[in-house]
Amino acid sequence: MSYPPRYHLELDENILFDAIEALRHATLVVMADNRNLVSFTPFLLDRERRVLRGHIARRNPQADCLDGRRVDAIFHGPHAYISPRLNGNDDVPTWNYVNVHVAGRAQAITDEARSWQLLRDMIETFEGANTDAYLAGYGDRLRRLLPGIQAFEIAIDETNGRFKLGRNDPPDLQQRTFEALRAETPPSLRAWLETLAPSSS
Repeated sequence: MSYPPRYHLELDENILFDAIEALRHATLVVMADNRNLVSFTPFLLDRERRVLRGHIARRNPQADCLDGRRVDAIFHGPHAYISPRLNGNDDVPTWNYVNVHVAGRAQAITDEARSWQLLRDMIETFEGANTDAYLAGYGDRLRRLLPGIQAFEIAIDETNGRFKLGRNDPPDLQQRTFEALRAETPPSLRAWLETLAPSSS
């Protein structure tokens, strides 16, 4: 039997990219000197180029490793404990969750103009209507802080999702366990999560 089971795998890249754009924040794992270096950072996805764009502090040891080597970015979505009581105590305890794993080659961005554009794009993505007001008051200082970050891109080689949503369970149990997951999901992610809801038919 293969692992993970196929009913836990999500391989549709459009669905995975939707998840990345909803979740935004990932665990970045880089191998250096026979150990994993781990940090946590937001990313922007360029679907057309199949690239993740992000930045870390220049003093972060990972900044010296963005040289084309393979890295992993893991986007952690909503998760919830699933109690046996949801199936009349006729089951084992489990945990439902949505995660997306991206693997690819990471390359530092050394061009200042591209690094600045990344920051602007991130501010626009996360600040929305506040972008112009923020940059008007803080843009010059932000530019002075630019040398303290290392921008980079990850050229995506592969993506896969672990969508453990009880898809192998009877429809009524899928509905109950999804409700448990929905209850643990932050409001900002609920609209996206509903795209994964089991059919009510």
